[in-house]
Amino acid sequence: MANNTISLRSLLEKEKLNGINFLDWFRNLRIVLKQERKEYVIEEAVPNDPGPNAPRADKDKFKKHMDDMLDVGCLMLATMTPELQKQHEDMVAYEMIQNLKEIYEGQARQERYETSKARRPSRWAAVRAAESPSVQKRKRKGESGSPWRRPRCGRKASDRVPHTRTRKDTEETQRIMSSTQDWVKLRRNITTLRKGHSTDRRPFPCPT
Repeated sequence: MANNTISLRSLLEKEKLNGINFLDWFRNLRIVLKQERKEYVIEEAVPNDPGPNAPRADKDKFKKHMDDMLDVGCLMLATMTPELQKQHEDMVAYEMIQNLKEIYEGQARQERYETSKARRPSRWAAVRAAESPSVQKRKRKGESGSPWRRPRCGRKASDRVPHTRTRKDTEETQRIMSSTQDWVKLRRNITTLRKGHSTDRRPFPCPT
């Protein structure tokens, strides 16, 4: 049991807490304390003193908590940099963890996210890397087989034939315009007749 404890504590001694490595250090600390059955010290606040008249079981529980808290606190301070030791030497284990979480946990997660984001290739870069050389060649040439650069209407701009107006097209256009003008005149005349009919309307004479 003692050899296992020493070997696990070496995880914390290899790399001391400097702030940036808080997540890794805290994970190793929980592993060590779980093996020593002392993890509750960093999860529970310091209990109140039961007093001299309390039952013997409560006194023993309180004493064990204080002894474990002192042991874990010394272990945490011994695996910190000198700067962090000076900041936390007057705190107990539970207070140390709460203060370290408040300072470094969010910062460490953000830095780890930025690092993984920089290392992770973009989506399209991964797609292009998985493509065969023939597909990449077609995409560069802009052939119709590529779904990224498909020519409009299946033809190149140089292959399109320009439209030229013929005499038949001109006559058809004039006929449509003439029909449209006649229709407009007819509508105008009908509107005028309706207005005149409404103004000239007289009441029908009643029979005497």
